[in-house]
Amino acid sequence: MTNVLARGNRAILQRKKLALFCSVKCPGDLIDKTYNLVQKIRDNGICAISGFHSPVERECLAVAATKPLSAYHLPGTHLGIVSRPP
Repeated sequence: MTNVLARGNRAILQRKKLALFCSVKCPGDLIDKTYNLVQKIRDNGICAISGFHSPVERECLAVAATKPLSAYHLPGTHLGIVSRPP
């Protein structure tokens, strides 16, 4: 079993989720399609999961966050957990 360290409302972990990964360099037509997709998943109660690091991801967070429990931020930072080498 995996332990999950979380802060905030953990009910979001029980919802349907979709991971979002975007490049910093992204063609305009894909940006529009991604923006529209995030609106649809938000409106259908699906949670967007991402680190929200790239400009497109940050814009998607702004869209998803307009409804409660529609985005889950997984920052790509060190949590102070020490792993042992294999």
